[in-house]
Amino acid sequence: MIQIKQLLATVVLCSLISSSFSKTPSHLFHFLQLAKWAHPSPICTPAPVTFFGEPTVYESCQAIIEGPGSTAFIAGTAEDDKSYLAQIDASFQVLWSKTFDFSTATEEIRTILLDADGHLICSGFSATVGGFRTAFLFRYDYQTDQLLWSRSVTTDPTMNRSAITKVFESPTNSNHLWAIGQTWPNGTDNCDATFWKINKLDGSQLSITNINHFGCDNFLGGTIVGNSLYATGQFSGAPGTSDKLRAVMTRIKASGAPQWTRSYLSPMTDTARLFGKRLTTVGNKIYGFGYGDLDGTSNSDVDLFFFRGSTSGNMDGVRYYDIVGAENERANEIYFGNNGFYMVGTYDMDGQRNVFVLRTNGSGGIQWAKGFGMEGDEESRGIIAVGGELWLAGTSNSFSESSDIFIAKLAPNGLVVPDACNFEQDLTVQVSTDLSPFQEDLMPIATNPIHTLDPAVPAEGSLLLGSNLYCDCIEYCNNLIDDDGDGLVDCDDPDCSGDPSCNTSCVFAPLHQFQTTFGGSANAFAAAAEGGFYTAGSGGETSLIGYIDPNLDSLVYGGTDYLFDLPESASYIFADPDSTAVVVIENDYSIHFHHRYLLKVDLANNNLIWSKQLKSNISGYNRGEISKILISPVNPQQYWILGQLS
Repeated sequence: MIQIKQLLATVVLCSLISSSFSKTPSHLFHFLQLAKWAHPSPICTPAPVTFFGEPTVYESCQAIIEGPGSTAFIAGTAEDDKSYLAQIDASFQVLWSKTFDFSTATEEIRTILLDADGHLICSGFSATVGGFRTAFLFRYDYQTDQLLWSRSVTTDPTMNRSAITKVFESPTNSNHLWAIGQTWPNGTDNCDATFWKINKLDGSQLSITNINHFGCDNFLGGTIVGNSLYATGQFSGAPGTSDKLRAVMTRIKASGAPQWTRSYLSPMTDTARLFGKRLTTVGNKIYGFGYGDLDGTSNSDVDLFFFRGSTSGNMDGVRYYDIVGAENERANEIYFGNNGFYMVGTYDMDGQRNVFVLRTNGSGGIQWAKGFGMEGDEESRGIIAVGGELWLAGTSNSFSESSDIFIAKLAPNGLVVPDACNFEQDLTVQVSTDLSPFQEDLMPIATNPIHTLDPAVPAEGSLLLGSNLYCDCIEYCNNLIDDDGDGLVDCDDPDCSGDPSCNTSCVFAPLHQFQTTFGGSANAFAAAAEGGFYTAGSGGETSLIGYIDPNLDSLVYGGTDYLFDLPESASYIFADPDSTAVVVIENDYSIHFHHRYLLKVDLANNNLIWSKQLKSNISGYNRGEISKILISPVNPQQYWILGQLS
């Protein structure tokens, strides 16, 4: 039976009073609604993420390219469903913005080319209404605000789903343009991959070639090497079906005639849907980016792929990527810069659509993978390198009542700095080994279609495209980041004066003392399973243990005089989940004898359950220490004890 004695236990609680900004989505959303239309910070301009537009108007960004002098051109959809062009500077200020309206439906510019004369050549299309959409192409002198010419793809007046997806300057004639895309309908009532040769001076069509394999074919991206155009997209393996679509590459000569077409990754006879989306060139190598279902026709269970090959069409290698936890991955753009490849697209996760950027080396090995977005949906079709920064452009509905244009500045490692609003997240990506891909030659048919590029007269207008800061550069006082860029971090920044996080005074809780006849000390305490605390210490030369209630109002104490005539102390106490305690009793009898005892006690019933001595087998020598007691994860009826025995 444990002898009851009095114990002095002094409990001092010193807590640093602090609070932090809650970054839960609901709190953050309301914060953004307030911050979105705030004036820019005079210290940190621009914010790492800036968006453009009005809060109740639909805007989108579908294209971004580098401009002169650390500027960029962006394009997409703006007010009243018109297409727009704009130029922004390195501070994300809008230098000019302008609308073009080719149709009565919603329309958008999808591609921008800055030609050798310093003029912008843009292509786009409208939404499809009743089987008809307007596909347009124009050349614009932004320095003099002159529309030099404009054209639209003309065919059957009741049916037209044509599109120009990419425009290039001809390598063989400086007054010519090359363009690729799709025309529909045509003579066989299918959609065909299409190549145009165009007069750059007036936009007139010089020639057009349709390329059809069996069903609905399309060119989505391309690149020029030497005097040839290499185009990618998807070709169908059988008439009237959509379960055999393949990523392809076609070499087109300056005459417009296709030299060869090659299909990749899966035989045309297998069921699979694969889309080649974009190509780029580094040296004499061609690199491509796409997506699809290698084993079926799923739109959601898809993989991304990165391939590289030679100008002869032979593919050297391919890698597949799967974003862990995501579905509906879509490849949108590939860009080479800063000695690496940036692949941009979208993915769905937890009911939201976000943007991904994968940075890889030349063999497709991932160097970093990032996701971008908030509680709404985001999309992106472009990334560029400006100076030492990356500019990621896209569309988001996370910031206001409708969709807005966003541009994010990324560090070379993909970080948004500062990112106090958590716009950027790390992604986990499963990456295949560098594989040798399947490839086979196709024999598509080249035809002369019925489509023409006819003059079109769009309505031109001015556009007030205001820029607003997302997550303005506010100094958050507890994240170890210089958020506002003034060189002062957290509480060293005068902006944090008065913030609770920077109150460094140590505020003491009320002091609680439990006095004994013999005096004493508290050496250890542990949180009890039933609430409150167990405490261990000594009174005089006696080991003392006790229980303090959760309100620190009372002490129920007990004591041990286990070593009888030797001075002893309770040095460690472990709270067992079964509402008992295990106590370490110690006595330093001499330099060679340090007695250590284990006691399991039931304080509620003032009962000693068992006691053990930690003892050496060496005669005349006994030293031991116990530093930690744990419940065994293998057998909860056992303890694991850490310490030293000598």
